[in-house]
Amino acid sequence: MPTNTEKLFNDATTLVHERGVVYGHAIYNMQRISKSVSAYIDFPIMPHDIPIINVLQKISRLAESPGHEDSIVDIIAYMAIYKMCIDAETDGEFEFREGE
Repeated sequence: MPTNTEKLFNDATTLVHERGVVYGHAIYNMQRISKSVSAYIDFPIMPHDIPIINVLQKISRLAESPGHEDSIVDIIAYMAIYKMCIDAETDGEFEFREGE
């Protein structure tokens, strides 16, 4: 039986994969969002900025509802996406498996 911490990480991994099936790979999604936000605010936003913004939103929600597990899982998932974005921006490559 997994520990609570293992369950959080497993849930976050599952979430990233499930969202990838629906929205496309997270890196492509972050690229699309960063272009849209950049155009909207007339200031360049990098793909890796988007998961950080999303984490800040989740932290704000946790201030109102401490311990809300969905927000905690989302934060873990967004930080994994942040790392994928940084890796892709650094070396131009990223992990991709069918269904992500």
